[in-house]
Amino acid sequence: MSKLDKFLAKPVEVEVMGDKYMVRPLTVAELPLITRAESKDPIIASKAAKELTFLIFKQIVPEATIEDYEKVGIEVVKELMMAMAKANGADTSEIRQKLGLD
Repeated sequence: MSKLDKFLAKPVEVEVMGDKYMVRPLTVAELPLITRAESKDPIIASKAAKELTFLIFKQIVPEATIEDYEKVGIEVVKELMMAMAKANGADTSEIRQKLGLD
């Protein structure tokens, strides 16, 4: 194992719609997208959130296109947001509250 290996994002097990999947946490490559997701402009933030959750969805359903993803229900998107938070070691309690999951 090289020094670099210990810093690379490792897949984490998450649960979406009752099934378990291994997903890769976000990386430095997604920092611009993460920054846009925190924008005060709701249109910019929602587009970035869509792209971020699509990254997780694409790991679960590799053959999915963005057009396929746009047909996915909001309940699934909420679960993808929770999966993304868990994969990245975020405190999920605040996210659960914001998404109305508690």
